[in-house]
Amino acid sequence: MNSCGGQTVEAIAGWYTKASGGTKISAATKLYGNTTYYAHWTPMKYTVTFNSESGSAIGKESVAYSTPVGALKTPTRTGYAHWAKK
Repeated sequence: MNSCGGQTVEAIAGWYTKASGGTKISAATKLYGNTTYYAHWTPMKYTVTFNSESGSAIGKESVAYSTPVGALKTPTRTGYAHWAKK
């Protein structure tokens, strides 16, 4: 696993015959001479939970490490108004 500041940020997806693409190797892969295999990594996903403080529920989002969260949903709450800047 790769880490950043002590936090795990990537998990190994497997060993492959090329640095990009290639064929995933397995325990059954036969070796016929010196070779190099390349680790492919997958960013870890984290669950983002939104607490709308008594407003309408906002679902959880699964977001990969170091990627944008994306468009944020706006909750509603009785007796309150949302004023968005234009």
